[in-house]
Amino acid sequence: MDQLTSPKSLRKCILFEFFRGKPVFETYKSFCEVMGYEAITLKEFEIWYHRFSRGEFDLEYDIRLEPKTRDFCQLPTCVIEKVLEKTSYKDQLSVRKVSRDLKSIVDSMRSSLKSIEMIWHSDHIKCRFNDHLVVYSKKENIKCHGDDVIRVIDENYEGLALRDWKFPMRNPKLRLDILKIECKEPSNRMRENTKIEKLSEFVMDLCDAIESIWRVNVQKLQIDSFHPKINHVEYILQHLVPGYLKSIVMPDFDLKRDELNVEMPTDPAPGVEPSEAYKRAKSNYWRAWSLKNDIYEVIKFKQWKEAEELHLKYNWDYFYDEDLIHFKRFHFTDCNLDRKRLIHLREIFSESTNFELCTLTSPNFQICSEYLESFCEKLDSGDPSVLILNYKIPDDSNKMLEFKLDYNQRKMIISKKIF
Repeated sequence: MDQLTSPKSLRKCILFEFFRGKPVFETYKSFCEVMGYEAITLKEFEIWYHRFSRGEFDLEYDIRLEPKTRDFCQLPTCVIEKVLEKTSYKDQLSVRKVSRDLKSIVDSMRSSLKSIEMIWHSDHIKCRFNDHLVVYSKKENIKCHGDDVIRVIDENYEGLALRDWKFPMRNPKLRLDILKIECKEPSNRMRENTKIEKLSEFVMDLCDAIESIWRVNVQKLQIDSFHPKINHVEYILQHLVPGYLKSIVMPDFDLKRDELNVEMPTDPAPGVEPSEAYKRAKSNYWRAWSLKNDIYEVIKFKQWKEAEELHLKYNWDYFYDEDLIHFKRFHFTDCNLDRKRLIHLREIFSESTNFELCTLTSPNFQICSEYLESFCEKLDSGDPSVLILNYKIPDDSNKMLEFKLDYNQRKMIISKKIF
């Protein structure tokens, strides 16, 4: 080992690392992970690295002859921050591990991160920080597209993923455009209850991780899951900064208002065995009660009340109208539409003083025009693939709702306009 750590041997190792073509900070990090951080200082490492980059390969050179220069860590903090602002998030993480001083600077400066995405699988986790993908797993055989992938192989890969995921969010200067959390359905070979059990364990660990974070500045929150629960949204939502959060993308809840408007069944007479129908009715009642309670926990937050844009799939009426009316923009996908439901939207958007735009997609999009023509005025769009219908808002002299059906995109756009 002494031979490996002799000055000349270390220089040969640096030369080898240099030929791999990686940046100096990243090279120093990988070098120290093998040889130890006490083997050589960053300053000495940089001298040899830059000599090799100039084609100077004399391993016997006395670096004391080098012109005296400041160590990077000795530069004014404002200068270091200016340099680091020009680097990628991946490079900033490498710099952070060089010294305590640099760690402190990286942790306190405005982060270059704009998006954080976590994708949970039953056997691995992917975290994407801007365009940098990190894959955490127990085994090395996880397939990933692209060359620039960092792999973390460890028995405790979930813990490491959650640690790295929450680290940047503890920076009060972080300003994210989007925070996305996605839970993919495991292999069909896994039993359904096992899938849900593994997902529940991960969600609990995720909640523990985010519990240590106060508030994160996020403009758009997106949550996707193969087995979504409303309280999962609650856990995340409460840790985002109200007012800064503008857009919420809800998981795919296939819920209807009828499933929530369930009454407690009448108990059977004393001594009478409860029927299966009674047991089902009672189970449905408690399920509805639990769902309504979870929904209330979400809509009571300022984060919900001050957001401007809402994305929902399948349905919207498991929320009360008063819990939606403050949003400016809506995006509903895969909603089954009929005349009654379109009239419901007409009422919500007519009454709202904030409403600007709603886009909808529907499996029965083709017949929506029939429903709309029953209460709207049809206009000539000048384009056979586009149908436009207007509805004048009562008691409002100059405002109307425009229903635009684009048959090429199979999409409906509802907007409030002045005529």
